[in-house]
Amino acid sequence: MKAAIKIFCLIALLLAGCTYTEVWEKPGGNQESFNMDSSECEFIAQQLSLQQSETGKRIDPIFYNKTYIECVVAKGWSPKRDTAELKKASDAERVQQLAESININTVTGFGQTITVPNIYSLVKNKQFYSGPTIIEQFLWKGEDSSFINILFQENTGGTFQKNSYPVSEPYVLYTSGIGEKAEEQLQWTTFWGNIDSDWIMSTGAYYYTSKNKRIIIAITKPLVPPSGEPPPNVTLTQNQFMQIEEFSNQWQIWLNEQFPEGPGLLKQMIRALNFGI
Repeated sequence: MKAAIKIFCLIALLLAGCTYTEVWEKPGGNQESFNMDSSECEFIAQQLSLQQSETGKRIDPIFYNKTYIECVVAKGWSPKRDTAELKKASDAERVQQLAESININTVTGFGQTITVPNIYSLVKNKQFYSGPTIIEQFLWKGEDSSFINILFQENTGGTFQKNSYPVSEPYVLYTSGIGEKAEEQLQWTTFWGNIDSDWIMSTGAYYYTSKNKRIIIAITKPLVPPSGEPPPNVTLTQNQFMQIEEFSNQWQIWLNEQFPEGPGLLKQMIRALNFGI
């Protein structure tokens, strides 16, 4: 007898938010045995994906999802999909490219053109499939040891919830907000972390171009070590606070320049004319 176990998609951290579900089955399997196997695979995927991230300090969500699925399959579980789901997966596999064009320091996709500063060089361009979700990644490395990670993401099997960019341990929220003109279509978060004596700061953003398409951006840079002891009830020292404040302001401006207008322009115009909407 086969047990069919339903789980939600495991596109963790910055890929979170899709509505896709997966059904797993295994001869003689039940919910308890699946939970045990799943927990072990989650741990393995977490440890391995840390090694695949651009800094080596934060879980790489794409590799996490891939590793988790491979581990579950290796334990004898297989996905069970109906005809409609198989068609969606087939349609996703036929898509070859999300970005329309790429140049030395620009990439265009979903009707948006993103221009990275000249100090950055493209070091990675890959495409991934996670269930019905297609992801195309562009990773730039800067001369100042920073990274700009840009992902075009299309969900062919559902819609994205309009979530703010997530912050998970061991990272700590510094500040967050929305776009100046694109408003809720652009949501950004600045955060920092101290991992194994390494200090890291990052600004991440979601830009929603439609219900099933979004652009994900994460800018990561080393944060200077503390200078002395922080004041009581404060985690960062003054030199760290000044650096992350400058970093956050710099990339907020850059993000607003990349996404000057979002869908809902008519609503913005009406608001500007004091119609109270």
